[in-house]
Amino acid sequence: MKWLKRKLNQYIKNDADIVAESNSIRSDGVAFFIYKANGGFVIELRSYDKKADRNVNSLHIIGDDEDFAARIGQIVYYEMIRY
Repeated sequence: MKWLKRKLNQYIKNDADIVAESNSIRSDGVAFFIYKANGGFVIELRSYDKKADRNVNSLHIIGDDEDFAARIGQIVYYEMIRY
């Protein structure tokens, strides 16, 4: 899990200039949870939809035979374009 923390840290540092140029910061965020399961991992994302006034949960499964980092990237991208 240390490599994931390093990757996320690098990603955040590389995008620091982009964030600094932004005029506003979105107040809604996404909570990201990773659970170890038999045969892989379960990824849970939680967010709040202001328009519908409800919490939104989504689950994704990553098998042991899949590239973990690539799938995390796909999941995050998919969830971000949904909003």
